[in-house]
Amino acid sequence: MLILLYGDNRLAIDELVRDLRTQYDPEGFTTSLFSMPGDSIEAIRSACLSPGFFGSSRLVVAYDLVASSGGQRSGRQAASLPPALEELLREIPESTVLVLVERALDAGLARAIQRAVPGAVVQQHSTPRGPELVDWTIERARKHGSTLDRRVASRLLEALFPASWQRPSRTDDLPPDLYRLDQELAKLAGKYAEQQKISVRNVRRDANDDLKKAEKAGDISQDEQKKMEAEVQKDTDAAIKRVDEALRVKEQEIMQV
Repeated sequence: MLILLYGDNRLAIDELVRDLRTQYDPEGFTTSLFSMPGDSIEAIRSACLSPGFFGSSRLVVAYDLVASSGGQRSGRQAASLPPALEELLREIPESTVLVLVERALDAGLARAIQRAVPGAVVQQHSTPRGPELVDWTIERARKHGSTLDRRVASRLLEALFPASWQRPSRTDDLPPDLYRLDQELAKLAGKYAEQQKISVRNVRRDANDDLKKAEKAGDISQDEQKKMEAEVQKDTDAAIKRVDEALRVKEQEIMQV
C-alpha cells in the first residue's frame, strides 16, 4: 500500500503520520523512518521488502524521497518518475505500508505517482489562509478545550502573522506556522483551565457560606455542617482533577506531534 502526503501544512501531515503509526504499528516494532537525501532508495526498498514481526504489517515512512530522486517534467509532457523510484513503488508488497511525505512536490509528480501505482492514496495538505484559517483556529481552540469567536481568532492571527495569514505577501510567501499557532492556542487553553478551576473554587466558597448561614440559623447542626463541607471539598477536588487531567491530555497530544 502506498500513501503520499504532500503540501506545506506540516502540522496536518505530521499528525496523519502519527495516526498511521498508531494504526499500523502501535508498539513501534515494525516502523522504519527515512529522511532523504541521507538515505538511499535501496535502503528503503530493503525495508519495504522485509516482513513484519509475527505477520504484522510493516510501516515505512520516507521524507522527501520523490523530490530528492529527480522527478521531472519535460516541456508539455507529463511529469515522470525516475525508473528506480517507479520500480520501487511498483514493488511494494501487500504487507507493507509505504508513506511518502513530500513537503515540496509538483502536482504533476503527484499524478505521476498515481499513474504508477493506481491504488495509491494521494492527499495534498495546504496551509489554510484567510477565513479558512480563522475556522481552523476556532476548531483547534475547541479541541484544546477553549472557545474563540471569529473576532478574537482574527486578532490572534493578525498578531502572529500580520503579513501572511490572509494571503501570501510580496516579500514573504511562507505560510503561517501552524505549529506556533497551535502552541499559542494551547497556552490559551491553559489559561482557560485556570479560569475553570477558579470558578470551581468560587462555587465551593459559596456553598460553604450557605452551610455556615444554615448552621447559624439552626437549620442544620454543626456536625452536619462539617460533614457537608467535607463533601463539598471532595466534589471540588474531583472537579479540579478533571480539569487538570483534560489539560494534561491535550499537552501530551501536542508533544506527540
